[in-house]
Amino acid sequence: MAREIEDLQAVVRTGTGKGAARQARRAGYVPGIVYGDKQEPVAINMNYNALLKRLRQGRFLSTLFNLKVEGQPDVHVICRA
Repeated sequence: MAREIEDLQAVVRTGTGKGAARQARRAGYVPGIVYGDKQEPVAINMNYNALLKRLRQGRFLSTLFNLKVEGQPDVHVICRA
């Protein structure tokens, strides 16, 4: 029996680069990039506490997630460090 794909929530990040990533971290977010599937990369921010909770549950880097970004279609992703 297959498992249900878990959801991850994210918001689009306006800036890119080191400065924008540092600003996101100070605000309590984890910056990231979604790329692949022959589409333009999308810079995102994810809530630090929610991501840490999911990371501590185990098998984070080998699990398929449904990434929900406001204003974007849902995407299946595998997280990488």
